[in-house]
Amino acid sequence: MATTHYPISLKYLYIYNPEFGPREDRQEDKILYYYPNDYNLGLQIRNIGLCEAMINMSKTFSDEPCSSIHTQKCRTTIIEPEPDFWMVLTVNNPSASKISKEGKEIKHWKEDEIDDEWLSSIAKQAYKMFRLFYGPMNVIVEENGGFTEDDNTGVLYLREILQNFFNIYVNYSEVENYDMFTTLDGIQFLPVDQNIFLRIQSFINLIINAFQQIEYVVFLYQDQIVWSGLEQNDIQVLYRYLIKFLGIFGDGTEDKFIPVNRPDKTNCGFITGPQSLDQNSNTFEVPTIFLGNEDALKELYLVIFQKKNITCLLLFKDEEPKDIKIYKQIYSLISSQVDNISIDIYESQNTYLSKNNKSEDIYCYIYFNHMNLAIKTSLDRKGKTINITKDTMRILNQMHYDFENSEENLNEIIVRTAKDRFIVGKKAEHRELYFISEDKKNLIEVTDEIKRLNLLQFNNIFID
Repeated sequence: MATTHYPISLKYLYIYNPEFGPREDRQEDKILYYYPNDYNLGLQIRNIGLCEAMINMSKTFSDEPCSSIHTQKCRTTIIEPEPDFWMVLTVNNPSASKISKEGKEIKHWKEDEIDDEWLSSIAKQAYKMFRLFYGPMNVIVEENGGFTEDDNTGVLYLREILQNFFNIYVNYSEVENYDMFTTLDGIQFLPVDQNIFLRIQSFINLIINAFQQIEYVVFLYQDQIVWSGLEQNDIQVLYRYLIKFLGIFGDGTEDKFIPVNRPDKTNCGFITGPQSLDQNSNTFEVPTIFLGNEDALKELYLVIFQKKNITCLLLFKDEEPKDIKIYKQIYSLISSQVDNISIDIYESQNTYLSKNNKSEDIYCYIYFNHMNLAIKTSLDRKGKTINITKDTMRILNQMHYDFENSEENLNEIIVRTAKDRFIVGKKAEHRELYFISEDKKNLIEVTDEIKRLNLLQFNNIFID
């Protein structure tokens, strides 16, 4: 009989705060969000109660609370993104089933196929995306009525926006995309020569000096960052939104979470803000985002301008930029510069690719720098360059986990797969390099290839 395979799938996602429902007869008050929305309330309370019990029990044996639960059918990750706010993500383990000769279904769950760090990354990314657009949950409660035993106005407001956000977000979760790119959550930077970089830096300074309301500027060429004035953690989540959710250089912008102008409805290049430079100031809204940590939280207004291959993120402070004159001035200033800058970058990239394309095509690798979150790879997200199987991705994830968590000072891991393919991981300080051999080769040949790749692409960073 043919075997039917079932992939990883989202089972539960819930957020709760035990401080909001301390009484036995009001346990449901602690629930802030629960997916599926129509799940029985009694079962919601039971699942959260079990999670609380696991956390409390684990504290007896360790300083760190329970962060992962493994069962035959499911895998659960637990994070506490803010004090007393708990977020729990449960997925169904991948499985396979077939019908026996007696006509009964025989199902087998692959319990070890999911990596804890990968699942935890998905939960953390979900929280960071929410925080980007709404701010910390405790601040939302405090600024919208607070919480007391007699008045939970702030909690009700938080519940409403969590519902609005996550009901959209769960449809775009990464649970089906089990890959290392999700775990790393890296940023693609565009290498440019010094003259072009200085020219772009001068262009950024020109914008900030001309508009005192603008606090930060981010400059992208296609889907790669050339310049960012933001902290790495802030640009990481904002970049993920631009590429994955907004799709600025994909299939077109989509208005998930914030109001945006679709390309066919704007004639002035502003993806957020006015659709036209003749538009009335009262007819458009500029979205807000929250950056920084809670001690230095900043609420900024996000204006996105795009022309040709260049996207500029302009982050306004203090008050919402509603004056249409500002947009006319921004349009005039940026439009006069980006055409020539775009041509220079294009020509520079053609020169760079003509020198480096051959070497990149030969090797299959993933490089990640923890310091600036830069990721570089010869693979695309779908692994078209080489047949990246789930087993290979699981090995890569495990290597990354071992580099991060091993008490030993690991700097190299070599794995030979069942198909005689070598996967090599190397670490040098805050940098990691993963090399996948495309053909059946011996270890000496693989080592020589890594040395050539290291010389060509990474200036001998990864030297034995």
